Amino acid sequence: YVFENVGNKRTLNINKCNLSDDAEYECVIGEEKCFTEVFVKEPPVTITKLLDDVHTVVGEKVEFEVEVSEEGANVKWMKDEVELNRETAGSKYRFKKDGKKHVLIITEATKEDIGMYYAFTNGGESKAELEVE
Repeated sequence: YVFENVGNKRTLNINKCNLSDDAEYECVIGEEKCFTEVFVKEPPVTITKLLDDVHTVVGEKVEFEVEVSEEGANVKWMKDEVELNRETAGSKYRFKKDGKKHVLIITEATKEDIGMYYAFTNGGESKAELEVE
């Protein structure tokens, strides 16, 4: 935090703002008080390497891979209109994170896996089609 006094003006500068700076701030001068609130949100995570369409045969392993702009970012996976996660996906799908790389793995492709797959971040999305013969 940097405090500045210039004439009658008082300024508080927050350098390298982070999520813990999301708060209400109060300035007190004698009996007078004023308040302000600072809202801090996560910077948008963009997708830097998009998903590629996959054409495969029944029984093969399929990997959909995206790369994002920030390590440790959250990526939401969907097939058509259904979210895929560890609770809903069962043993059909696996999820892997390696730094900025996020991978959706289908262990053995079937005809039921045909469709559009999506990867979402808070700042972007990518989609790819899976075709299974």
